[in-house]
Amino acid sequence: MSGSVLRRSLGRLRCANLNARKRQAYITSTAAAVQHVRQNHHDASAEASTSVAAELETPKGGKMASGTSIRRKKKAAVKSELVVDPDDATYKAELKTLLSANSVVKHLQAIASARETSFHDIESIVPQRSSPPGSDKYVEEYNNFLDKLLRSFSRKQLYRYSKQQKLPARSNTKKPDLCMYLMEKQWGWPSLSEIQRRQRDRSEILSRKFIMTAPEAFLLLGQDGSNLLDLSMKYNVHVRFEANPVSMTVEGVKVSLDALEEELHSFKKDVVQEVFQLPTQRETRSDLLRRISRMTTALAESIGPGEIRFTYVRGDNSVCRAKRLATRASCETENKVDTPLLAYRPAPPAQLKHLTAPSLYSEDHALYPFLPSRALPWTVTAGGAFRVRRVGAWLSLNTSEDILSTGGLAGMRGENISSNDQHHDLLEVLSPSSRPAPFGTTRSIVASTGHVIFVTPFTGGKSSLLPPLKGSWPLKRILVWARDLKQHHLFNGSAPATFIQPLPGQQQLLHRLVYYALPSVSEEHQEAYSVERLPQREFLEVEIELTLSKTSTSTPFDDDAVTDIEPRSLVPPINTGGSEVFSENILAEKSEVPHGNETTDSFEPLADEGQILDEPTASQVPQHSFPVVCIAGTERVLDLMMPNRPMDLRFTVTDTKRVSHEEQPQLIQKYLANLKSFLLETSNLTQPHTPVMVEYQGMPYVLYSSLNVRQRTDISNGVKVVSEIALDLEGSEKSTLCKAFCNNTSSDAEWTSFLQRCDRITSEPRAGPDIDRVRLPRLGGEFDKEQKKLWATG
Repeated sequence: MSGSVLRRSLGRLRCANLNARKRQAYITSTAAAVQHVRQNHHDASAEASTSVAAELETPKGGKMASGTSIRRKKKAAVKSELVVDPDDATYKAELKTLLSANSVVKHLQAIASARETSFHDIESIVPQRSSPPGSDKYVEEYNNFLDKLLRSFSRKQLYRYSKQQKLPARSNTKKPDLCMYLMEKQWGWPSLSEIQRRQRDRSEILSRKFIMTAPEAFLLLGQDGSNLLDLSMKYNVHVRFEANPVSMTVEGVKVSLDALEEELHSFKKDVVQEVFQLPTQRETRSDLLRRISRMTTALAESIGPGEIRFTYVRGDNSVCRAKRLATRASCETENKVDTPLLAYRPAPPAQLKHLTAPSLYSEDHALYPFLPSRALPWTVTAGGAFRVRRVGAWLSLNTSEDILSTGGLAGMRGENISSNDQHHDLLEVLSPSSRPAPFGTTRSIVASTGHVIFVTPFTGGKSSLLPPLKGSWPLKRILVWARDLKQHHLFNGSAPATFIQPLPGQQQLLHRLVYYALPSVSEEHQEAYSVERLPQREFLEVEIELTLSKTSTSTPFDDDAVTDIEPRSLVPPINTGGSEVFSENILAEKSEVPHGNETTDSFEPLADEGQILDEPTASQVPQHSFPVVCIAGTERVLDLMMPNRPMDLRFTVTDTKRVSHEEQPQLIQKYLANLKSFLLETSNLTQPHTPVMVEYQGMPYVLYSSLNVRQRTDISNGVKVVSEIALDLEGSEKSTLCKAFCNNTSSDAEWTSFLQRCDRITSEPRAGPDIDRVRLPRLGGEFDKEQKKLWATG
C-alpha cells in the first residue's frame, strides 16, 4: 500500500513540473505520512501479537495449544500487519488529515484536478507597467515579469494561450522566447533588445556614402547651399561632397542616417528633366547658364544650338523662371549692339582763361576703377569695372565741373564729341528734324542718370584693378580706342542721393513688364550703328499701378516704413517665378503725374479709386481697380559720357502710342485677368505666370524685364523728374534710377529747361551704399490667405 502511494505522488509531481525544492519537500512530507501510517499499523500488529500470545498461553479449557495452531495464528497476525484495507474509514480519515496540512499538496491537487490552464490564470499574473521604457526600473520590471511567467506555466500552456489569442507563434518556439513574445505582442511591453538597439543607434556615430549624379547633387545643394544646410541641421549630421565619383558622405547616428536615406530616395524620384527650345537658334553662353542655375535652383545645360535641358524637382516653379531668364539671356546675346557713345567736354572755366600755365587745367583723362553701388546686371560677366574720369590737377583744384562757370549742357558752350572729334548737337542727334515722329505716336526724350563703364573679361580669378587702357589720354583718344578695339561699354543706372529721399504724396507702386521684339534676319547682319544712325528697337510695355496711400508715404524708401505697415495694408503677391516681393496696399488713387508722354487719363481706372462697388453677395468684398497702361512703340538710345561730373547720362527717344485693351495680346489680357482675380479673390487661387513671349501685330515679343517699382515724382519748371527703386523679379536685382522727361522737343524753352535739369541731377553725388539697406516691398512668392482676405475686405 505504501508503494502505490509513493508512485501516485511521484506521478503527480512530474505533471506539476515543480522545482527541485518543492519536489523534495513533497517527498519528505509524503514519506513522513507513510511512515506514520506504518507505525500505526505496526502498533496494531503488536497488539494483535500480544493477544495471540496471551491466547496461546491461556488456552481455552485450560489446555495448551498445539504447535500447528500457534503457527497458524502467528501467520494471520503478520498478514494483518502487512495488509491494510484501503476502504477502512479510520485509515482514510487519518490520511486525509495528514495530507491536508501540507500547502504544496493542496497546490498539486488543484493542478491535477484542473488539468488545463485557463485564460484568467495567465492574465491574473500580468503586472501593471509604471516605468517608462528605457529606464533602469523598466528593465527590472521586465525581468521580474519574465521570471514569473517562466516559473508559473509550461511551454505548452503558453503556446495554447497564444493560439487562443490568435497570435502567430510557432510550435517549436522556446519557452523564454515565447514568454517575451507574449509580453511584447499581447501585453504591449516594449522589447528590451529593441530598446537597447535604439539606444545604440542614437549614440553610435556611423558614416554612409550616397552615390549621386551631378544634377542631383546640384539640386540637393539648393541656392547657395541652403537646402544642404537645412538637411544637416534637421538630421544633425555632417555632410561633405566628393567629386570623383560624385557622392555625398554623411556622418551621424544610425537613426538620422536612415531618415536621411529615406528622404534622399524620395528626392531622387522627384527629379525630372525637360528640354526647352529657345526663340533664337544660337547656343547660350555657359557662364550665363551657370548664373541662371544659381539664381533659380533649376540646373540649365546647353545640349545644342537653341536647346537647353532643365533639371529640377517636380512641383518646383523655379523652372518657369529659369526659362524666362534663359530666353532673356539668349535674346540679349542675339541683340547685343554697342550703344553709340558721345563724350561731353565742357568749356574751360572763365576764371582759368587768363592763367598762363595751361597745366593747371588738365585735359587728360584715364580709366579709373569703379565700384558700383550695387552689383552689375547678371548678364554681365566682368573681371573689373572702370569709368573715364579727368585726371586731377595739382594744387588740389576741384576736378568736378563748375556748371555756373562752364554753362553746362544748357549753356551749349561745351562740346559733345564722338570718336572722330566732331561736335554733335544733342537735339539734332536725338530728334532730327528730318525724322519726325510717326503718325499717331508721341515723341518723348528721357534722360537717365548712371555711369558709363568699361569692363574687363572675367578670367576666373580675382577682380583686377588694372585698366584695359593704361595711362592718361585726351578724351578723343579714349573714344578712338573704344571704337577701334571694339571695347564694349555698358550703362549702369544710378540715382543721386537727394532724389532718393521721400516726399509725401508723390509716390507710386508699379508692376512693370517690358517686352522687346525679336530681330528679323535682315536686322541681324546690318552695319554698325553710329551717332548719326542710332539703333532702334520695338518694345511693348505694360504697367499696373498700385498707388501708395497718403498714410504710408511719409517714409516709403526707409526700412521702418516697410516693416511698420499693418497686415491690412499688404497687397497679395504677384507671381515672380521664384522671387518674393510684397507691396503696400492702397486703394488706387488717380495719378496726378502723366506716365511718359501719356496724359493723366492713362491712369484712370474703370471706377473711382477707393470706392467700394455694390455687389449682391454675402461676403460684400469690395471691387478694387488696378489701372493698367499698355504702350507700344520704338526707342533709340544714346550714351553721353561726362568725365568731369559724378554721373553720366543715357538718352532714350521713344515714339509711342496707347494700346487699348482689345488690342493687347491675348496672353497679356489673360495674365491681367488672372492677376486681378488673384489679388481680389479670397479663395486659394494659384499665382499667374508672367508670359515669356507674346505676339503683337504679327511680331513676336520676348520678356525683357519684370519689375516692381517704387516711384517718386518731382516737377520743377515744367520738367518732370522721376526717381525709382526697382526690383527685377526675374534676376532678383535691385537698381535705382533717376529720369528726366522732355515731352515737347519742338519748344526751345522746354528743351533748355530739360538740359538744365540734366545738369543739376548729374552734378550731385550718387547715392552711396546705404541705399542697399532700402528694402523694396515685394510682390511675389506665397501669400498668406488671411492677409489677402484682410486686404480684400478693406
